[in-house]
Amino acid sequence: MLNKQQINNIALYMRLSKDDGDREESESITNQRKIIYDYIEENFSYKNCYEYVDDGFSGANFNRPSFKKMLMDIEDGKINLVITKNLARFRKKLYRCGRIYRKKFFR
Repeated sequence: MLNKQQINNIALYMRLSKDDGDREESESITNQRKIIYDYIEENFSYKNCYEYVDDGFSGANFNRPSFKKMLMDIEDGKINLVITKNLARFRKKLYRCGRIYRKKFFR
């Protein structure tokens, strides 16, 4: 049995482009959620999980409501770990967002 890492507050960030369609919540968000929760359950003991979902928002910029809220919660010390399906959920062109990763996520 693996020892699970204890984390108090985990953020799940999920994003899907508006090109996916006009359903209330896309299947891809549902799939991202399942993948992330499966990973969390396998690897962590935790107190709280907070979901931040930007469904229908482009990854070409950071002008997304849930992403902004998540960054505020990180700054306020509410979040100890952020997990996403892959880094492309944060930003399409990853080379342009290195500064924000270093500033917000790697202190």
